[in-house]
Amino acid sequence: MTTTTQTGTVDYRVAADYYGDFAHEYDTEAIDAEVLAQLNILTPEGVSVAANGMVFATIEAADEAREIDWRELLDQIDVDAIMIKHEIRARV
Repeated sequence: MTTTTQTGTVDYRVAADYYGDFAHEYDTEAIDAEVLAQLNILTPEGVSVAANGMVFATIEAADEAREIDWRELLDQIDVDAIMIKHEIRARV
């Protein structure tokens, strides 16, 4: 018996244009991983987002998962603070 179902997808990764010409100065994989972790904290119980952006929910939470305003949740994440934590400093 299936206990979870895929309810959609979400593009949580920080867009390349957000970095501008400075993407090489950041660990972009670590930034995306931390955004994903914070997003999963914000999702309702029984709902989770996988690294590939697929949204999974328990059968009981599936309808709620389909109604999530992903932009609203993503806007709650302080991407700039995450970027600062994952800035690649020049090695001397």
